[in-house]
Amino acid sequence: MKSFKVLRFITLWGLLQFFLISNAQTATRHNNSTKIDRLKSTKAPVFEKVLIDSSNKYTAQENKIFDIVFRLTEVKSLARYLEKKTNGQRHLQMLLAGSPTKENKYYWVKVGEDNGYMFVTHYNFYVYKNPTRIFYLDTHQGDKVLSLEEFRRKNGM
Repeated sequence: MKSFKVLRFITLWGLLQFFLISNAQTATRHNNSTKIDRLKSTKAPVFEKVLIDSSNKYTAQENKIFDIVFRLTEVKSLARYLEKKTNGQRHLQMLLAGSPTKENKYYWVKVGEDNGYMFVTHYNFYVYKNPTRIFYLDTHQGDKVLSLEEFRRKNGM
């Protein structure tokens, strides 16, 4: 008799947990749909800056470099595409993979997305500050560096 009461308690507890979790998921879906509706109404695509080391912050100059890259037609197009295909759930992200050194006088900006498992890079850009010049690192062609014009010509843009 005692084991029957324990079994009934466990069953009822499991059902209660099931209903509570399913109700929470419905509320989350409702909140997300509101967020998505707001995202659809904005015309400008969204991008996020990713910090590799969370103890640091980007400098004003580094933020200017991100703005330069985000103004590129192909980057804005990718941001819109990503938001549309994921119903506003994912946004384009950028991270600074390298800063100027004595050997390399450019900022290395990776443009991609967090797919839930890892950062997936779509574009690698080298941005020189003075004068401002942008190059594309073609990792599919053995790390070949192309001018922005060559990259666009090669990709029919």
